[in-house]
Amino acid sequence: MSSGKEFLDDNSRPPGPPGRNRNVLVLYCLFCENLLCKRGMQVKSVGGAKKVELYSTDTPLDRSVEAIDDSFTTDRCTCRIKSIACLDCGNVVGYHIDQPCRTCLKSCHNGHFWIFDRSKIVSAERLTGSGDDFLYWPCVDMGVKQRGDLADNCHR
Repeated sequence: MSSGKEFLDDNSRPPGPPGRNRNVLVLYCLFCENLLCKRGMQVKSVGGAKKVELYSTDTPLDRSVEAIDDSFTTDRCTCRIKSIACLDCGNVVGYHIDQPCRTCLKSCHNGHFWIFDRSKIVSAERLTGSGDDFLYWPCVDMGVKQRGDLADNCHR
């Protein structure tokens, strides 16, 4: 990657509990290195018998990905889903849960409805504003500015 940041080995760290005390990730398209998201999280799918490791975000960057094709459902639930493609190269990199079903909305989840296929993404740990430590959830969630007493709780 041209950013010069060290990228995570996908097998280096298992996902932790939903959304708390986990590093915030920057996500890039594997095919063209387009920056897709600055608020990524490593997750596992909640549906089905087989656990699938993915990345998710609550919001991708503007003009980075777009939902394509018609929405569809799976045999797991009635959520309406659309594939998402990188706007720089056109490759499908994941999916967006366009209309979550009632069952999924009631389940325990992180509120992220943009899901990225780990085999099509390169990730890097996001640094704090000062650049000397890693940012992690929930601090990005709460809009914490990484100053004062809160700084000790937002990076390690």
